Amino acid sequence: MLNDTSVKQWQAACYVLADIAVGLLHTDDIASTRGRRESCLGGPSGAPVQNAADIIQPTALDQKTSKTMPSTMREQAYRIYLEFLETAENKRRWSIFNDVPWEKLDSGKAADQVGDRVEIFCTEELYVPDYSSKGLDLTRSIFGMASFQTCWASEESRHGLAFREYLTRSGLRSAAEFEALETATFSREWQLPFRTIRQMTCYGALQEGATFTAYNLAEKQSSRCW
Repeated sequence: MLNDTSVKQWQAACYVLADIAVGLLHTDDIASTRGRRESCLGGPSGAPVQNAADIIQPTALDQKTSKTMPSTMREQAYRIYLEFLETAENKRRWSIFNDVPWEKLDSGKAADQVGDRVEIFCTEELYVPDYSSKGLDLTRSIFGMASFQTCWASEESRHGLAFREYLTRSGLRSAAEFEALETATFSREWQLPFRTIRQMTCYGALQEGATFTAYNLAEKQSSRCW
């Protein structure tokens, strides 16, 4: 369960994401979009949007290769990633084994409605192999952006683990039921909804904001299960 401090940190991170996304719509200078804030460059977490790839015209920031990106811009992306990583390592890292109070989980209070919601969240996280592989293919030649993509994927995979453990430990889903969920999920491959780094950054920022809102609401509604 998230405490008040964690909720505020996640909320602040979502505001940063939205701010950077809006900034990137108007400039190729990454540093000018962040000020003293952190950067989150990449990370889809939702279904594809139809006919949206032409909304933003490609620029140097949008290219799949770093050959057309100025060295100063690549250096800025790397430095921003280092700042993000330092904050994440010092303030936001958590352990699925030590930071989730599993011993307080009361399976007798676990509601089917909560289980259905958590299953939806878990299914989203099961697509991390697609999110990460396609995101890395898009950013692979830009070290800072590719490194963030790797870091983000690792964090998302832990979310999926936590959801899975909640479903099985609470008795809301059996091992067989979860295996069926995995099989159904992995039978479909997720595709990038946009073709450029800039577009995926904006898309990912908005998706993360929406995800935070959904998780926060679900946390409040399921608190009686602990």
